[in-house]
Amino acid sequence: MVGLALKLPALPASEASILREKLAILKDIKVTLILTVSLLAAVSGLELYTYIAPIMANESFGGISNITPWLWVWGIGGVVGSFLIGPIADRVSGPKLVTIIMLMLTVSLAALPFTAGINAWLAMVPIAIWGAVGWALQVPQNNQLISAREGIGGGNVAVALNESALYLGSAIGAAAGGLIFAFQLEGWALPFAAASVAALGLLLQLIALKSDGIFSVNKPAGCSSS
Repeated sequence: MVGLALKLPALPASEASILREKLAILKDIKVTLILTVSLLAAVSGLELYTYIAPIMANESFGGISNITPWLWVWGIGGVVGSFLIGPIADRVSGPKLVTIIMLMLTVSLAALPFTAGINAWLAMVPIAIWGAVGWALQVPQNNQLISAREGIGGGNVAVALNESALYLGSAIGAAAGGLIFAFQLEGWALPFAAASVAALGLLLQLIALKSDGIFSVNKPAGCSSS
């Protein structure tokens, strides 16, 4: 709060608009694709995070009774990812960077049950990577959204919709994970389901990356510090 009070510059108020006008931006295929990738990333990451305690408590994955150290590793990974993504985003184009992040997210989620099956402490490696890339994703995503609307307007609305996609994805992920537990599926089902959703996001990103310049937008300078 002190930092914001001292350093946050005066920001001009945006023009008021009704919900229909805000949602009209979804007609932009670039924006819709970016938001869908964010949604799928949130579904996969938060689906597993919500139920990581009962998963790691499974005897097949270490029988952990206190999940706190693993949550700390996830959070520390997220902080590290948040600090590193700015400089990286200044050097790697947004579409390529998101592709790399989605690949790392998919692999780390899929690797979790295998590493935990060997040794619960070893599972901290994919958990740290998962936390880092999960937290880092939104910087290149927001950069792409602002670039996609450059000269058109509505970049601030697109970024706001990205946040909405994250919260919607976390709700969907938690509900889907609950269904998996309700049907009493095997312990590995949830990590693999989460990895499959992340893989779907990766596939969508790859398709968009190769499709006639859908994501051929320029990264605005300075956005990586968001």
